[in-house]
Amino acid sequence: MDSVSPTASQQPRIQTLPAPNNPMREKAEEFEAVFLNVMLASAFEGLGEDDEFSSQASDTWRSMQVEQFAKAISESGGIGIADQIYAELLQIQEQAKQ
Repeated sequence: MDSVSPTASQQPRIQTLPAPNNPMREKAEEFEAVFLNVMLASAFEGLGEDDEFSSQASDTWRSMQVEQFAKAISESGGIGIADQIYAELLQIQEQAKQ
């Protein structure tokens, strides 16, 4: 049987329990929210453009809705980007101390 490198799901996860008011964790979550905002905005792009009720106001409302969706997803655990960024920031910080 050949040796196969582990996939991302098989690699051990770094336990990253954030301390309250941890600025690095907050920035990682903010980045994930921005990423999700861009991803969701592209998913909603063009939705309802041909609708007779579409307007500048509905476009503004939709962008605010997408922003709140992204923020809610990120705050409820997100898709794992914040965890990975936070773990990387911790590793960089530890390497800088050495």
